[in-house]
Amino acid sequence: MKSQCLALLLSLTTLTAWAGNEGPQAAPTLPSQVLAEMVIGSGFGPPDMPFSTTIDIMKDGRVQEIQTFRMNRTVITELATLAPDTLAKLNKTVQSTKKGNIVDPDPKVPSCMDAPTTMYFAILNSGERIELGASEGCKEMRKDNATYGDKQIQKILQGFMSLIYLN
Repeated sequence: MKSQCLALLLSLTTLTAWAGNEGPQAAPTLPSQVLAEMVIGSGFGPPDMPFSTTIDIMKDGRVQEIQTFRMNRTVITELATLAPDTLAKLNKTVQSTKKGNIVDPDPKVPSCMDAPTTMYFAILNSGERIELGASEGCKEMRKDNATYGDKQIQKILQGFMSLIYLN
């Protein structure tokens, strides 16, 4: 019984030590602070691989990568800070985004299995999250009323994701 209690205590201590305590850290992300977001789910992988990676562009211009690993370990890395005029233009584009339905542009083409899923969101000042598009099952889904601005938000998020691979 003592060994079981000790094992549980050590597990809880380890989880607490791992949660958000590794790598460069930034302040925790609150949903009300996020302007645009890309969420990637990795699917199957080894325990040391993140099961989700999020790129958040914050309302103050900071860009963060948030990696969530199994065992409740989270690593937050600041990637960049947008210039004020760039942030203002992005905010204007995000606020003009309209809700739509995510559709498969070619539903007759079969999908694949075990591919990562990526979703893109614009977050309005009201707090409403509008999905801009998704990659799932090896298919590119898009909003039925997508605008040029919607696609540009996705491209900006993808660009920040590519910064991660430079390390």
